[in-house]
Amino acid sequence: MSDPFTTVYDALWAHMETVSALTDLVLGGNRIKFDNKNPIRDRESTTDTPELRIIPTGAQPLTPMSSNSTEFIEQYEVAISTGDQRLGASLFPLRWVLFKALGSAQAAMIAVDLSTWNAKVTKISIVAVSDGAGKSDQDRGIEGWATFWEVLIQMVFQTSSL
Repeated sequence: MSDPFTTVYDALWAHMETVSALTDLVLGGNRIKFDNKNPIRDRESTTDTPELRIIPTGAQPLTPMSSNSTEFIEQYEVAISTGDQRLGASLFPLRWVLFKALGSAQAAMIAVDLSTWNAKVTKISIVAVSDGAGKSDQDRGIEGWATFWEVLIQMVFQTSSL
């Protein structure tokens, strides 16, 4: 079964993987896509970091924009756990490539075909960034720096098709 939310999530991952600076730093097996039943490893080794996750964290649904269109804003946390406590060797380089990847995502996301659902992506926004070091639930207990980016993807649906 296909739906617009999976399509947008997959498109965001597809875009991220076109950014070679990011894929050079985060190996394929360390990009946690939540596309299989148990994507997260129980134990981490030194080759398991940095780890990138795109996690749906909520939505702002069904906001009427006009009599013809309804907005749905999908919220994501884009998180990287570095596995390293050195700022210049881990956090800052990864933050830079994540900024490049998300900063260049606008055109790719607007081009996502949601015509099956009489919808379109109209905007992607980075609304907050937070960093931390240590072992918390948010960084899955991985030692070292982690960076968390709150990203919103705005979709507009033709109201009559809902």
